[in-house]
Amino acid sequence: MLEINRNEWMVNAHEAIVKELSDSFQNQQQDSWSENYITTRMLIALLNFGQDIKWTSMSQRIKWDSFKLKGAKETALGDIAFFIKIMLTSELYLEGVVFYEAKRQYYNEKHDPLGFNSIKLDQLVRIQEFTSASNILLYDVDIKRGSAGAFSLPTLFVEKLISEAPLAVPGRILTHFGNPWVKSLSENLSGFGLDYSPDAVNKMKEVIKSSEQPLHVINASTSMLGIIEPELDSSFIPMDSYENLMPPPSPDATISRSKKNRMD
Repeated sequence: MLEINRNEWMVNAHEAIVKELSDSFQNQQQDSWSENYITTRMLIALLNFGQDIKWTSMSQRIKWDSFKLKGAKETALGDIAFFIKIMLTSELYLEGVVFYEAKRQYYNEKHDPLGFNSIKLDQLVRIQEFTSASNILLYDVDIKRGSAGAFSLPTLFVEKLISEAPLAVPGRILTHFGNPWVKSLSENLSGFGLDYSPDAVNKMKEVIKSSEQPLHVINASTSMLGIIEPELDSSFIPMDSYENLMPPPSPDATISRSKKNRMD
């Protein structure tokens, strides 16, 4: 279990995300500057920090995991469906969901930003039909300033701007309306900033089994009191369609390492 102050986790997570964005941008001739690739690399980097976390500043414990749609299938709906079980007591819990649709920055030959051109109005409307807690996740690299970031903002913000004031958000201006994603994600892992309605939770569970499956599913559980262990249940995820981003070591691999240690 990783014991860390939540603010410190956010700093470390932000640094990891900046590295993945920068590497993806620099290697884009290998098709790495794509939403699917970037999201996958960022989640792997964050999982490597720990999947069992205790916020020392809040006496709160979190367990989380992430799953990726098998194959190279493109999806129309979005990139990340986030589910969490919030343990209020050892027997009482709530479920919550949030959705993130990832969009990358586009550039001209001089690396000037052209905007997040893959954003489509009909897609924004469709996403909001499933949950009010839907967000756009923006990936941006400013090569001239040597900076990068992932920013999240409500889908409704983007819908309003794109439909009624599209000229107001050229280039990377849209990122100014959002928060660093690590802030939103740390809130979500803590059980906040979610849609807690049973209808939304059930709809999202149906979506990951439908033809509109999101690329990634994050499954988390948190206990609001440190003395309660979070219960991580992934039984609702269709494993014929998804695979674990961080699969546990096989029994054979564990045995092999054990034998090697004895030999050493």
